[in-house]
Amino acid sequence: MTGDLLWRTAWQWRQREQDGPWTDVERAEFRAWLRADPLHQQRFDEVCRVWAEASLVPTRFVDPDPDVPLDIEALRKAFHGTRGATGDGEEDR
Repeated sequence: MTGDLLWRTAWQWRQREQDGPWTDVERAEFRAWLRADPLHQQRFDEVCRVWAEASLVPTRFVDPDPDVPLDIEALRKAFHGTRGATGDGEEDR
């Protein structure tokens, strides 16, 4: 499975998990998929982290008007604090 396909598959499993109770068959399919390759569990864990972090984005930054650009700096500060990570391992100065 290529990296992108593996990520999409893990994302689809996470979505299915979010959608509600699984049947015994679905649960067995998911467990079999996880056991089939160690990368499956790794990608699923990554997807779960992204899913959880996305839920932390303040709703005031989810703008329903796509023509109005988001204030990325305000979003970064709200998510990381005023001296948050810049993504390069350094704190803002």
